[in-house]
Amino acid sequence: MRVYEALVKGLEGIGVRAAFGGAGENAAGLMPALKHSRRIRPVITRHEQAASFMACGYAMYTHELGFCFATAGPGAFNLFSGLAVALSDSYPVLAVSGYASRAWEGWGSLNETSGLNRTPDSRAVFAATTKKSFLLTDAADTCDVLEEAVNTAFEGRPGPVHIHVPEDLTHRGVEVRNFRDIRLDVPPVVPDPARVEEIASMLAEALAQRKRIVALVGFGAVRSGAGAEIRRLIERFRIPLLTTLDGKGIVSERHPLAVGVFADSGHSSAWKAFREASTPRSTTARASSRARYWST
Repeated sequence: MRVYEALVKGLEGIGVRAAFGGAGENAAGLMPALKHSRRIRPVITRHEQAASFMACGYAMYTHELGFCFATAGPGAFNLFSGLAVALSDSYPVLAVSGYASRAWEGWGSLNETSGLNRTPDSRAVFAATTKKSFLLTDAADTCDVLEEAVNTAFEGRPGPVHIHVPEDLTHRGVEVRNFRDIRLDVPPVVPDPARVEEIASMLAEALAQRKRIVALVGFGAVRSGAGAEIRRLIERFRIPLLTTLDGKGIVSERHPLAVGVFADSGHSSAWKAFREASTPRSTTARASSRARYWST
């Protein structure tokens, strides 16, 4: 089994059903591996940037791993925008890109991005826009690297990860002889009881003192399926609901307590409600509770 075949088979085992990307010399070995996959549907895009955003959308709406790929050099760099969105908005996405043969590092070979002799440094770029970026250096490490990557994508606050596959690891005769199934073992994120108590006490005090409170809800509440709980909270205490762009729709926009989207391109009603709300006693409390109030 060759490296790209092992990557595809490993992703099949954790339920990946779609791959978004563009063809290219350094990632050519991935194409036949996807062609022969019975579980992963390849979607070939005209531009790698579209592939990275498609992977974001896939992760957002399925809560599964989004997968995108690109050839080395400019193809890989075109993934940057989508991965930046995945990082800021917490979408679990895996990007796989080619990497020029390591035997020619520093010589300015085609699509070289080693960072040597004024070549672009793709490892630094992807490290800056993902939770973790890997350079595969040995075919025998393929499953270990893939397993660490996908678990990193899902653990804690989800986000994108990236794997470089050097061209010399795709040559004929380079094989993965130790393939094993990938274990996706991500412990659930549980609330800190002490923080929950602190926030609940703060809100109770604000309500008792009739502070002006608004609830600002984002994609984290959507991802955790907290729509019903958010609705019960705002209805019980008559709290105006503001959402981020990604939180839009967690409660019906027609709900009488739904004020609108709070963002630069959001609704003026949401901005007005936020400005008129009270200021919290501390920045930490505001960030933790997503509520704002001031002392009148």
